[in-house]
Amino acid sequence: MSAGVLRGAACALAWWTTVLPWCAAGDEPGGTDEAPWYAPWRAVRVRTAEDAEQAWGMVREFFGNMRQGHEHEVWVVDEDAMPRARPLEDCLAELEEEGLDFPRADRGCRMSAQVEVAGPVEGVTFTGKVRDGVAESLELGCELALRLPRIARVLRDAGVRTVLVGEPARFTLRSYHRFGLAFDVYKLELDDGTTLVVKDDYVLQPDAETCAGEPPEAPGGATLREIACALWDERVLSTVITPNYNEGHHDHFHWDVRPGDERFYLR
Repeated sequence: MSAGVLRGAACALAWWTTVLPWCAAGDEPGGTDEAPWYAPWRAVRVRTAEDAEQAWGMVREFFGNMRQGHEHEVWVVDEDAMPRARPLEDCLAELEEEGLDFPRADRGCRMSAQVEVAGPVEGVTFTGKVRDGVAESLELGCELALRLPRIARVLRDAGVRTVLVGEPARFTLRSYHRFGLAFDVYKLELDDGTTLVVKDDYVLQPDAETCAGEPPEAPGGATLREIACALWDERVLSTVITPNYNEGHHDHFHWDVRPGDERFYLR
């Protein structure tokens, strides 16, 4: 075996030694006694709502307010609509009380994605990546899964029957995707068979608030804005980001839920 191959193998081993703890430990607050720098909230044992508030406060401090600083953004403070900070078991119990049959889905790097969503919710099917012609089910954080029926009802009012979603739970250093509490929407299929592609059909409003003024003339653009604004009015999501936000979101909506954060954001 050549020296170059050996060096490559050594580098690969060093890389995996660094990355594997992130995958094995998960991100959900209250995980371990020793909190790594990239997840300081895991030092908090979440047994009560007060513990959860402390842990999610540490999440917000670590992430910073990355939503702030975009032209024509809209902020609303609403403590009544705020997603609650609470132990995971309390959220799972509410899922059961609501009759939402979402099985647990803790595994590997997706430790923070606590439930699996397969099949339609309130008449809307949320699908992940399509592999060999079969759409993957979604793994979501509990607090987002609990709000999925309300999200679906808004979508049904707009005639949506299928939503193509990017992988909700993934490791991004400062994003609620880490907890399975965010998902990115790329395509929506309507009852009449029309497919709306956010990248192609969303009409930008760089010089105005997202929900201000007359809707776009193009039917697809009007429907996409209608959905974004209805979700915003419903206060079911902490964040509603459209392609108006920045170039990095030119092809999708970003929707997330932020436990213990009374601030709601639209752009």
